[in-house]
Amino acid sequence: MPQKYIRPILPLADIEPLIDGVRVRSEALMPFYSQLFKQQVEEQRAQREEGLRQLNEFLTCLGRAVLHTLSEANIASQDIAGPLKDAGFWVPPSAPMRLIMQLRALLRQGTADAGTMRQTIVDFYDGDNASQLREMVAGWTGNPSLAEHQEIVQDALDAHVAGKYTLSIPSLLPVLERLLTDLQGAYVRGGKMPTIAGQHIESSYTDFMREASKDAVVHYITGSGLFGSVPNQHFTVDAFPKWLASQGLTERDVVNRHAILHGVQVDYAGKENSLRVFLLLDVLSWLTRKDWDKRLKIILEQR
Repeated sequence: MPQKYIRPILPLADIEPLIDGVRVRSEALMPFYSQLFKQQVEEQRAQREEGLRQLNEFLTCLGRAVLHTLSEANIASQDIAGPLKDAGFWVPPSAPMRLIMQLRALLRQGTADAGTMRQTIVDFYDGDNASQLREMVAGWTGNPSLAEHQEIVQDALDAHVAGKYTLSIPSLLPVLERLLTDLQGAYVRGGKMPTIAGQHIESSYTDFMREASKDAVVHYITGSGLFGSVPNQHFTVDAFPKWLASQGLTERDVVNRHAILHGVQVDYAGKENSLRVFLLLDVLSWLTRKDWDKRLKIILEQR
């Protein structure tokens, strides 16, 4: 089949002058478009510089606001440390800053007695179907030390929310020991636990949390607290409450692992005590966080 060619309407001799004319016109317009391009580039550069200036100004203001907020929180943390210690509570590392400021507000109102402080913390973690407590527990998911205890932790959480504190408290006490053991790298006897916990809190807590936590936590786990030693003559169901009473305490004020697991402390099952165990777990989970990757690697290798 023969090929067909499209013939130009104008002869080539007539087209060439037109091409030369276009070339001449484009060369004449080049300075204009070059200047226009330079102007657009300059305008874009100026816009970028202005955007960066505004961003820098915003970040500077934001940084000042954050520093001011942290400074205020640090002062608030120091202010509430004493009343928290008296209440037998502390601010866990996962707590939002508003809890510290809420507790400080009680202090400024002159209502920061031990009972009010305790109730404020309990209400904070009890509200909205224990949403803050659930969020705190969810934050432990990546901790290899708790990987094999997830079912226990979840059951304990469900028991706490259901008000079954005889289940939530004793089920979590061995988990607390596991975290302390991992924190130290070896089994730790009760007498050394307060010192070890205090050292790690001092070195690992952020400034605005430390003051509201360290003294209260160490105070709670020493003496008649979590891993405190009970004199033999008081280690009976009848004598233990009297021993606590001599210190101004009741069984609902402390969680003594040894006394509970050996059936000596029997009236421990309250919402405050159950919450204390969860808050202690949050402290220990936070303190072991820097070794999470290392422990996870060891677990995977063992499997």
